[in-house]
Amino acid sequence: MLEELLKEQSKEKLIDFILDYSGHNDRFYNAVEVRFACPDYGAELQKMQREIEIALESVTDYRSRNAWGDANYNVDHIIEEIEERRNQGRIRLAFSEAEMLYIKLIESLEYQGECEISDETENVIRLMCSIVNNTIFTADGDFINERCRYLLTLDEGKNYGVDHDAHFINMAKKCSALKRPE
Repeated sequence: MLEELLKEQSKEKLIDFILDYSGHNDRFYNAVEVRFACPDYGAELQKMQREIEIALESVTDYRSRNAWGDANYNVDHIIEEIEERRNQGRIRLAFSEAEMLYIKLIESLEYQGECEISDETENVIRLMCSIVNNTIFTADGDFINERCRYLLTLDEGKNYGVDHDAHFINMAKKCSALKRPE
């Protein structure tokens, strides 16, 4: 039904609608920008950092917990954006954003109720592995290899029982094995 309605509209009307709607809806604007724009990596990383901080700010605030003591947070939109970047082939940006989310999650482990943050860190590790699986260029592999070596040095999660070393070692090995032309 929506597809039929959109097909009936002129290109100019659709463009006007997109411009108007994106001016009032930050998530829609972001989705259009992620899908169609060539990203400014620095600006994208700053934007992602803000999104992650906003999404996880309730984790460190015990007053925002539900009756069971669980933190209420949602990073689904962040993961969707990272997946979009991966699907576009923007491997370094996708991995950097996933790394940023991972680090913020392990820094938040101290505040977790039950294991919800641990579960989310596992989801982010799977996302990082999927980014590695989409890596074809040696330069992207070298970048990820370097980042994995850095992630192996982090102690934040280890203080709370996180042992992701094997994942990062495997990702680094896979990336260092890439020998494809640029």
